[in-house]
Amino acid sequence: MSHHKSWPKKDYPKPWTPKKLRSPEKHLISDHALVRYMERVMRIDVERLRDMLISDGRAELIRSIGTGHLHLPDGATLVVLDCKVVSVMRTDELKQGARVRRPDTP
Repeated sequence: MSHHKSWPKKDYPKPWTPKKLRSPEKHLISDHALVRYMERVMRIDVERLRDMLISDGRAELIRSIGTGHLHLPDGATLVVLDCKVVSVMRTDELKQGARVRRPDTP
């Protein structure tokens, strides 16, 4: 399709460029393998950490939030999506106005 010659080139939409990906070497280790390494080699009790994160009535708060952020007194923020914690961030590193994006939203 040709455009009228008076249409400036600068008005063409910018081509899509992929986001910068991690180096291929980092993809050699799955998150599952990292968790198993922490459990079996480093002797970190992952289940204890999981229980700690949902203690003090937090499980009920997570269910009631549904989707959003739950700020903890230790400076962590749980990112909740569909009643499940999907990430943990430091509260001081959260961007103002940040929101949880559902996979189907732009």
